[in-house]
Amino acid sequence: MSQPGPSLDPVDFAGLATISDDVPRILLNGETSDVQFAVGRDYGTVKIIPAHRSALSARSAVFQAMFYGSLPESGATPIDIPDIHPEAFANMLSYIYTDVVNLTLDTVFPTMACADKYDVPQLVVKCADFVLNELNDNNCLDMLETAIFYASAAPSILAKCLSLIDDSAELSGNRSSSVHLESRRYASFFNGIR
Repeated sequence: MSQPGPSLDPVDFAGLATISDDVPRILLNGETSDVQFAVGRDYGTVKIIPAHRSALSARSAVFQAMFYGSLPESGATPIDIPDIHPEAFANMLSYIYTDVVNLTLDTVFPTMACADKYDVPQLVVKCADFVLNELNDNNCLDMLETAIFYASAAPSILAKCLSLIDDSAELSGNRSSSVHLESRRYASFFNGIR
């Protein structure tokens, strides 16, 4: 006679009809995770974020190499990720698990940097598209420095910033303004290194 297996708390599956309903629950449930990340030390706070090696590896070549490559992580967790903001890392995980990410102007660039670092190119594109939709005459100067910093990951953002600045200078008739000349200097620099 066989012995019963370990007792598991029952889960109410009645309301969960599709895999797209279940996957977010898996992300939020640390009980089934097989890896943890300590994220954000450089930002003055460390958040422990649970995840699943197989899900991360399926969507990121960096995670694939980290967990299953020729020199995989030792298995010790949490894995320290000091240079990524916890909210950006959580956004990337949300996208990896669900293809959905909630971006704001405050979170989009850190999320794009995280996606770029962990080779999630679809999320980099989604972040760039978000910025391009939000970019306008009123915020292009504020975003110029950030656009320059992220020019290698999303050159279209820098191009649109410079275009908006050019258009604004042309409309005002002030093509010799210091802002316009400075933006052109940046454009020349970046065109020279591409």
